Amino acid sequence: NLGFADLELYANYGFDSEAIDDAKSINAYQLGAVFSRPHDNGSNRLVLRYSDNADNGVFWKTDNLTTLYASFEGNSTLGESAAVEYLLAYHDYSVDGSSKVEDERTNYSAIVRPMYFWNDVHSTWLEAGYQVVDYARASDDNSGWKVTLSQNIAFDWGSGARPMLRFYATAGEVDNKATQTTTAKQDTFSLGAMWEAWW
Repeated sequence: NLGFADLELYANYGFDSEAIDDAKSINAYQLGAVFSRPHDNGSNRLVLRYSDNADNGVFWKTDNLTTLYASFEGNSTLGESAAVEYLLAYHDYSVDGSSKVEDERTNYSAIVRPMYFWNDVHSTWLEAGYQVVDYARASDDNSGWKVTLSQNIAFDWGSGARPMLRFYATAGEVDNKATQTTTAKQDTFSLGAMWEAWW
């Protein structure tokens, strides 16, 4: 507890077994910090992570890869029946010695999810996301957006379990002009249902 926020530190280390040829063996590590701060209507988190020879986890390793990740996320209640969640993220990806376009890029992402709770069971969520991928070796950037509207049915099974059945519609579009020469723009529309539970 730092007074103004709580601080968590973590480190991950990944290595190959002795069955791997020494010439192909790769070690990787991550160092991270999470600053958390509650406020009157919710909470915020700042996540910082540095990875060497890895990206999101040390189980999947890439030689000479360095990544830097930072995100600001949080939630806030808006009265008795509404709330909003949000996330801003920065992700820098660089493979030393590589000349591939996709090996030198920076991702910028933003997501916002306003939610309305009709009662303890039924809720409606609208989630909108936007991302830009800035390629250092390309004259264009890639970008994409997605909007999802969902109607949710939550079940209270006690013991902290909160299963949810969600019916959703998603629309989105991506523009891959930096990494594709044909059919650079792709769009999607999908309808579906999903079941999830957490404890």
